[in-house]
Amino acid sequence: MLAFAAATACSQHRPVAETTVNEAIRCIYAGDVRSTQQLFNDDVRDTITPDSVDRLSRLMHAFGDYLDVKQIAATSGRRYDLEAQFANSSMLVQLKLDPAGKIAALHLIPNVPHIDFKTHT
Repeated sequence: MLAFAAATACSQHRPVAETTVNEAIRCIYAGDVRSTQQLFNDDVRDTITPDSVDRLSRLMHAFGDYLDVKQIAATSGRRYDLEAQFANSSMLVQLKLDPAGKIAALHLIPNVPHIDFKTHT
């Protein structure tokens, strides 16, 4: 019981951007179009289609099990950068929230292996 209370207390202090992105990623990962759409504001909601959710879900599954998300930056205008961790890789997540707390923009940028460019000397 104590572990549950501690986990609940920790989740209450999580930044709103982390909570929102965590829910969005879990919905997309599960292929749940309706729940995904409900997280977005009216201006964006109609662009969330079964095909778009399916494509993102397949990409996420290729990265392995979804683990968690952590906010790495916040800027003015309710814009946030987060890192979503998967078992085999990560993604940069760029989020913009509207004043009501709905997602106004969400960009997922998969982490690709580092390329070491060498210059000729």
